[in-house]
Amino acid sequence: MPTKKYISKINKEGIDIYIKDEEAREAIAYKDVYIGVGAAYTDAMIAANHHDSVAKGSTVPVTSSISYLWVILPNTNSPVVQMGGLNVPMTAQSDVTVGDVTYKVLRSTNQYTGSFSISLI
Repeated sequence: MPTKKYISKINKEGIDIYIKDEEAREAIAYKDVYIGVGAAYTDAMIAANHHDSVAKGSTVPVTSSISYLWVILPNTNSPVVQMGGLNVPMTAQSDVTVGDVTYKVLRSTNQYTGSFSISLI
């Protein structure tokens, strides 16, 4: 019996699930994500801050000068936002609809300055 090649194992509710190459990309990434800083979500929801795909746990570099951190992604997603392995307190703002996509808008409770990396878990 031939063996199948798997590239990822995920654990859901205590059960190991092995997923194929093409399934892995879907299961371990957030799609259509904006990660940026600013006073309002519109400051972050720009082309320069858009990511077609962000792998869960990977880092996205951000530079800020005393601004809120914004994470904007399709409403079906609920990531934990981390900075340096620590959870960033985020507050849900009003959803935004652009075209036919409704986005969940998350804003950091605190304002940040400097360069840092953000990951979505």
